[in-house]
Amino acid sequence: MLFRSVPGTLSVVGGTTKRAAIANTGATFQASGTARIVAVATSGTGADYGGAGIGGNADQAGGSTVITDHAVVTATGGLGAAGIGAGSFAAAADGTTVINGDADVTARGGGYGAGIGTGVNGTRYLRAGAVTISDRAVVHAIGGGSGPGIGSGMNGVPGDVSITDSATVTASSAGGVGVGAGPDLLYATTAPGTHTVSGTLIASGGVSAVGVTSPGTIFGPVVVASGGVLRLPSGSLVVPDTTSGGPEITVASGGIITGSADAIPTYATISGAGQIQNGGRILMPAANVGSQVTKRNYRLSFDLNGSSATAPSAITVFADSATNGRSEEHTSELQSPMYLVCRLLLEK
Repeated sequence: MLFRSVPGTLSVVGGTTKRAAIANTGATFQASGTARIVAVATSGTGADYGGAGIGGNADQAGGSTVITDHAVVTATGGLGAAGIGAGSFAAAADGTTVINGDADVTARGGGYGAGIGTGVNGTRYLRAGAVTISDRAVVHAIGGGSGPGIGSGMNGVPGDVSITDSATVTASSAGGVGVGAGPDLLYATTAPGTHTVSGTLIASGGVSAVGVTSPGTIFGPVVVASGGVLRLPSGSLVVPDTTSGGPEITVASGGIITGSADAIPTYATISGAGQIQNGGRILMPAANVGSQVTKRNYRLSFDLNGSSATAPSAITVFADSATNGRSEEHTSELQSPMYLVCRLLLEK
């Protein structure tokens, strides 16, 4: 199924509550050129669980979805279904989702469904298909209810997520996680996928920016690669100590974890017993970082250099230098000429 350079906007609304607006089970859906597509599955109530905006009908997995060039796509899933991906109660794993070029995509899941990924799983602990977003693509993925922005809906295990190049992805969920899994994974044994960021990921969720809604410790490893930026503008990032051992999050040299891009940034709170192996930079106030940070985690104190003034309190720097590690909480101290001599003390 190929849509390319569709004049105007093609709007598709699912006819019944159990059907996808655009069904691609066992096939590939591709939007390219300057296609403009709005796909909205009919939203049901009660037992009327639905199909995906683009993907599977109820009880069916989605096929593969490719959105490229300058295509603009909006996809909304029905109750329990993904915006792009599997319908509700699918019994098989869904296909892959590839978004690249200058594509602009907004995907919203129905209740318990992911924006991009799976809905409520019919077979417990199925792993979601891989999601790859690259080039200059801009993506907004919003989970339905407790479903994730990107990942697996209720009873599902998140698959691999890759955000590369200059792609910018905003993944959010009011009642769940930005990237990861929905609820009910207490006894899951399927290994989750890896979330790799070398583009920009802006993640937020009512439970955690990344992870699992509840209960369980499924946490797909997060790698913030060189050039990657993980923005945590609000809420929390809960990093559990998983059974696979740490680190749960790896920040490579050239990778950054920080807050919002506002003139006056806002920040989430990082908590949990898991480990963040920091080889790059964490540009957040130390009070907001409660997890164990290894490698670049230094305590910066001040030598009065002969002055009789009172030295400011020591601060924490999660970087290879004070300049590279400063945030707005550090700036005034670091710019003061009185404290030209300082020392970095390894905190961990």
